[in-house]
Amino acid sequence: PRWSSEVWPGRRALVVREYGMGRFCDPMRWGLPHVPSDRKADEPPTTAIWHRDIWRHDPALLGTAQRCLIILDSFAHAEGPAGARTRTYYGYDDMPIFAWAGVWRQVGSKRGFAGILVAGADPVEARAMPAIVPPEHYSTWLQAEAGMPGWNIWRDPSRTLYREVTEQPWGRASWLTK
Repeated sequence: PRWSSEVWPGRRALVVREYGMGRFCDPMRWGLPHVPSDRKADEPPTTAIWHRDIWRHDPALLGTAQRCLIILDSFAHAEGPAGARTRTYYGYDDMPIFAWAGVWRQVGSKRGFAGILVAGADPVEARAMPAIVPPEHYSTWLQAEAGMPGWNIWRDPSRTLYREVTEQPWGRASWLTK
């Protein structure tokens, strides 16, 4: 299946997940499908889950078989006043491709993923941001049992995010204006 290099809700992105004795890269839709018994089954798929809430959201997603790494080259935040927000991109100069901690699920023929969010730090001004997994911890995120030391290590404090302000409008269809 086709995938998009720009990760946006409902679009396909590349995720890495464990299967058997190996890892593979899998194009998957951004949006975690709801299970039929979920009271939110009629709502849009979940695209992100706060790290602090995943235990309450769906503890089954904490299993190693449900974890994945979402491949990114940058991520965006909305900046500016409501109705006139633009995209500001963040990424790493020394790491052109990096991984966002995620979880995935298949319900019937629907398969999708959601990213894990954590509280940000400068320069993101303490907003919610993707839980970036340093390369040396990819195996830990994918294989360690929940609650084991180090299984939820996010970001490498020695790496600094760059910030690129743009005039691109923020919004659901703004990717069409690129």
